[in-house]
Amino acid sequence: MPVVPRAALPVVLGDDRSARGQEALDRDRLVALIEEGVQSGDFRTDDPFAACVRIFIAIDGIGAYANNRNAFPEGSYVHFVADVAEWTLGLEPGVLRAEAAAVAG
Repeated sequence: MPVVPRAALPVVLGDDRSARGQEALDRDRLVALIEEGVQSGDFRTDDPFAACVRIFIAIDGIGAYANNRNAFPEGSYVHFVADVAEWTLGLEPGVLRAEAAAVAG
């Protein structure tokens, strides 16, 4: 019987090692992006890790209202993550909304 490498095995419900691993990769990548932004002068934060945590909490938190968008006025819901990111990265209010609008065309 051939041996199957552990990485090739399917994820088992209740086994959160793959989720933890992905979260660590996501966190490390976002912290690196924030550090690059600080070094280039685009972002202003003394703690890239804390900024990363705030952004992830905003993203996760908005998911709590994914099925109930009418709970809040549209703007406060739609722009929440961008507002938090602007605040924690030291950006001018509205700059991320403008960037998103430009990309969306």
